[in-house]
Amino acid sequence: ELKKSQKKDSDLKLIRNWLKNGVRPTWQEVSRYGTTIKGYWAQWSSLCLRDGLLHRKWESPDGVSAVYQLVLPKARIHQVLEELHSSPSGGHFGVTRTLARVRDRFYWVNCRRDVEEWCKRCDLCSAKKGPKTRSRGKMVQDWDKLVPLFLLSYRSSQHESTTYTPSMLTSGREMKLPTDLILGHPVEENQERSLPEFVEDLRERMDRIHQFAREKLKIHSDKMKQRLDTTSTKTAFKPGDAVWLYAPKKDERKKSKASEQLGRPVHHNKENQRPGLPHPAVSKKQAEGGPSGKARKVHRT
Repeated sequence: ELKKSQKKDSDLKLIRNWLKNGVRPTWQEVSRYGTTIKGYWAQWSSLCLRDGLLHRKWESPDGVSAVYQLVLPKARIHQVLEELHSSPSGGHFGVTRTLARVRDRFYWVNCRRDVEEWCKRCDLCSAKKGPKTRSRGKMVQDWDKLVPLFLLSYRSSQHESTTYTPSMLTSGREMKLPTDLILGHPVEENQERSLPEFVEDLRERMDRIHQFAREKLKIHSDKMKQRLDTTSTKTAFKPGDAVWLYAPKKDERKKSKASEQLGRPVHHNKENQRPGLPHPAVSKKQAEGGPSGKARKVHRT
């Protein structure tokens, strides 16, 4: 059925014929075609026919594995995006995770653009990004039926920091989704191995994956720290400065919109000398215009 769909697609039919002949056409021959044909022509070395189906060889960014992505006809794109994004196993994740799922299995020219447009047009995703004030529904009673679908969706979605799915990090392989049963699972490039060889290869694969994930986490954490440092502000107090002490009323019955929340202004007495504390400490010495009180140490947030 997939083979028939590829043959019916005018662009893929032409690419398949060129691959069967084994001769890459020149640019002069390709220039008269549209952007789709030109896109496949630019990746000629990655295209191949496997079991009569057009595939694209794709290597993971870490170089650990190579997968043969099924080149998807235009008539099948809607079905795949519906299954990988809008279905219960899809989970309605964003562009990044949906695109990662697609690339693990399929390929077509302008894949990213189609995924972005699909996520933008998704009614459920748009509804979830509505106003902050929302009504509350009743408690869900059938969690035993919903949780497995949620876990399947989460474990098979790419993590933004590590660029791996939880399934890959824990078991060294991707989970099979319902779309894999419908359209087939991508074939990994491997060789016949004995059981000891398989175990050894799996250990080496997991070591490389975990090392690559740690490097990605370090890069991501450094970016977050840099972003925080560029936007953070620090207020410096000197001994003798007047500051407000946050002291909200504890009696909720007397609480109102106009309730006093900051208490009284107090004087900054001294800096905290204890090392390792994230915030400097101040001491309450005397309220402005009020009687002197016992000094106590407070922390600035």
